[in-house]
Amino acid sequence: MNITKIQERYYHYQRCVIRLKDAISRDLTDDIVLTAVIKTYEMTIELGWKVMRDFLEYQGTDSPLRGSRDVIRSAFKAYIHVDAPLWLKMIDERNKIVHEYDEEHSRLLASRIKETYLAEFENTATIMKELLDKLE
Repeated sequence: MNITKIQERYYHYQRCVIRLKDAISRDLTDDIVLTAVIKTYEMTIELGWKVMRDFLEYQGTDSPLRGSRDVIRSAFKAYIHVDAPLWLKMIDERNKIVHEYDEEHSRLLASRIKETYLAEFENTATIMKELLDKLE
């Protein structure tokens, strides 16, 4: 893994956070907007944990990173001070919505994104930017 690839993935993560912030500010009673929020949330989760994984692998990790939960735990133990319990909850929510889509759960998830999850995505973007800037 080279620094350029990590920076590219970070760039895409940051763009997803911006798109999610835009989408969540719109009319969530509109089904198309709700769908856009949920899909953007899914992409943001995926890119977020993968940026952390790439960074940990670049720095050299003690053990293989086998999945999103493993990456979040390792990131928190290392020095990426994200809210690990919240990230694990967000990953569980993403897994549930992907496999068991229902409109009521989607609306509840959109509310959680707006109230809590978006702030953690933004926090993670800030943390990762600071860490990546130190590598340059």
